[in-house]
Amino acid sequence: MIQVKRQSVVSYTPKQMYDLVNDVNQYKAFVPYCSESKVLSEKANQMVAALTFSLGPVQQTFKTKNTLTPYSRIELNLMSGPFQSLGGYWSFKPVGSGTSIEMDIEFEISASATAWMIKPILHSTIEQLVDTFTKRAQVVYD
Repeated sequence: MIQVKRQSVVSYTPKQMYDLVNDVNQYKAFVPYCSESKVLSEKANQMVAALTFSLGPVQQTFKTKNTLTPYSRIELNLMSGPFQSLGGYWSFKPVGSGTSIEMDIEFEISASATAWMIKPILHSTIEQLVDTFTKRAQVVYD
């Protein structure tokens, strides 16, 4: 099991950062190796999303069920994909005039050959997500 835990303080509001992380349909525009991203269904405080990551001809798609607490927390749980397990959360807490962002994701790649081929980019992308969304906030909000 691999755990990736990152924390950062940014100058944007919790609502702004929550909105960026929750805007799954835009991931393909700025998340490295993400070639497709879409919301499959949405209810009041729940979303099912699918992300496809590509490395050359190799593609892996996974679906998560996300439990939403607007502007403060997003919990992720694997529904299907190249992982044996995947779960975690994003939290957004006000700090002064900015936000403390915390991301904590645990995952284990399945034993399939295709999943192992794409493991390095999935791991690298997850490691960099807080920075990726901070850079996206600069583009969107500055």
